[in-house]
Amino acid sequence: MNLKVVGIFDAALPPIDNRRVYVTVRTAQILLGKPDIVGQIEMKLRDENTASEVREVVERSFGYDAESWQEANANFLALFQQQNMIISFVVGAILAVGGFGILAIQIMIVLQKTRDIAILRSVGFKRNDILLMFLLQGAIIAAIGAVVGDIGGHYLVAFLGTLKIKQEGLVRSETFMVYDDPKFYVYGALFALAVGILASLIPALRASRVEPVDVLRGQIG
Repeated sequence: MNLKVVGIFDAALPPIDNRRVYVTVRTAQILLGKPDIVGQIEMKLRDENTASEVREVVERSFGYDAESWQEANANFLALFQQQNMIISFVVGAILAVGGFGILAIQIMIVLQKTRDIAILRSVGFKRNDILLMFLLQGAIIAAIGAVVGDIGGHYLVAFLGTLKIKQEGLVRSETFMVYDDPKFYVYGALFALAVGILASLIPALRASRVEPVDVLRGQIG
């Protein structure tokens, strides 16, 4: 059978581009020698995350076997999930190191400002006031770091997206493929704040327990 090519498409997916052509149903049935038979129907959804629910509806309504794209690509999704877990551990370790940095800074500030803390206690500041003061300082340090990190991370991701790296496998691309989702910046900032506050808790408790009489008499500090 002679067919006329009326268009060439590029889906950027080698498994599709290398093996798929589109013809009318009648032409496909004649070529395959299966008249009046449709072997497979594919559905494109507005929301790809509803594929599992649609599969259940199709099987329940028509009695045919249906397969969601999650089931069809379960192996690849499992690999991506493992990759995301590894990345999460790496990012968590980096934030933990940053938390220890804040902890060291706060301890040094408490040691250097012991006499100042004692003076504040002697003029009426309560233990809770000193505690909140150092917790707030740690939160401010973490917030500044989160803002700088988010801005720097955004521009770094944008730069990586412009790198010319030709790759062809599951997906074909001429540039480095990145996924820039704003929610990740929010999660990172919140986690950084939590780590900064927790790292400041021990130095803050130590500062709140300073006895002004002992320090001012020269017994401590």
